[in-house]
Amino acid sequence: QARSLGMQDSSIFTSLAESRLLVGSQRLFDRFMERYRIAARRRWRFLVSSIVESRREERQQYGDTAYLLQPNIKRTRGGLRDVQMVRWVGFARFGHSELESLFRTGALTRDDRNRLLKSVEYLLRLRNELHFHAGRSQDLLTRDEQVRLAELDQSEGPTGVLPVEQFMRDYFEYTGDVRYIMANFVAGVRTRTGLVTKVAPLFTHRVEQDFRVGPVHIGATRLGLQKVTSDVAEVMRIMELANRYNKRIDHPTWEAIRNAMVQRKTNEISPEAVERFLSFLSQPGRLGALLRRLHELRVLEKILPPMQHARCRVQFNDYHKFTIDEHSLRAVERATEFLNDPRPIGDAYRDLHDKRLLHLALLLHDLGKGYEEDHSEVGRRIAAETARRFGLSEHDTEVLSFLVHKHLLMPHTAFRQDMRDESVAVRLAVEVGSPDVLQMLYILSCADLAAVGPGVLNDWKLELL
Repeated sequence: QARSLGMQDSSIFTSLAESRLLVGSQRLFDRFMERYRIAARRRWRFLVSSIVESRREERQQYGDTAYLLQPNIKRTRGGLRDVQMVRWVGFARFGHSELESLFRTGALTRDDRNRLLKSVEYLLRLRNELHFHAGRSQDLLTRDEQVRLAELDQSEGPTGVLPVEQFMRDYFEYTGDVRYIMANFVAGVRTRTGLVTKVAPLFTHRVEQDFRVGPVHIGATRLGLQKVTSDVAEVMRIMELANRYNKRIDHPTWEAIRNAMVQRKTNEISPEAVERFLSFLSQPGRLGALLRRLHELRVLEKILPPMQHARCRVQFNDYHKFTIDEHSLRAVERATEFLNDPRPIGDAYRDLHDKRLLHLALLLHDLGKGYEEDHSEVGRRIAAETARRFGLSEHDTEVLSFLVHKHLLMPHTAFRQDMRDESVAVRLAVEVGSPDVLQMLYILSCADLAAVGPGVLNDWKLELL
């Protein structure tokens, strides 16, 4: 009966997959687990799909990003539940749930196993401390707890970085690792079927001598690997191909690029890399997802060095829900979603012929945070430096700097001043200077608000803007 119920319901399946003998017959327990293992492997496709769907619903409730400012250690993306995902999916597909066993069967790489084990130990230590301090079940890492744990952990960062900021950066590094390893493991399991393995060579083709495009993944050849690990322009190239063919970058290529970028000391990039990046920015399509991939690969901070300062940087206010880098990426994503919006904001976005400057301004608009000076002033300098780095024209440099410097102008005008007073509109028009800039400022303002958190950009605010 237990086996039968487990094969029909993912919650029951995952609970029984974690079974361990406390007392009773060892022989009976071993027999049950062996038969349960056999039954699970027969129905692994159904079970894995059910587990993935159940986890997706949970993430939507507790946070579908690893970069929430007040995360749930167990259920937020990248938390302990994602480690359990590896165990449950591993049990269904391979008959093993222990990370060591999955490594021995070849389902997990040595590096992934080691990173998961380190992350589990770190997250469990934090969770136990939360429980002990509260005297009850407590999984939410609130701001007060972050400050307390940072002191307990004796977190120390570079000059100018608060202990709590360094503590949360460390936390996000661990949860970022868990999120990526889990996603790659599950994707690999779902595509690693006997049929796909057999026919893959028949449906694989090469792009010049650098890349292999298969049924599911795109990866670099030995020659291509040398290029993508040494040249940002080549990373942009494989990203373009992955987007064009709608393929995932395979795990070995992904890891090689990420490790190379972490170790790369220089931020110098070629004109070709700049041209490809600006070409990315001009196309809404899958722009948000592509920028996120570049950020995860540590490539985006080589193109835009201020992103390194913003990585995993917390914002200590009750307004924002995400880290600075996550907010910036979400702002671009929210803007591209306006493409299919039937309201005036959608019209404004669709009518914007060249969207590069807008998307670049959205990436940069909050990167001035984390300094003593006002973030808009710092942002203006960052925008000017970025424009010089990219070789933008004098006009585009002025527009980009204005959009970043004045990204709060429209919301402050709309929400704090009397919109019936004609002089308010006149002052705004004089400061903005042109309808094209006003159009971009309008879209930027809406995307910025939408990226703060769910429901922040409501109909009332849209109407005022």
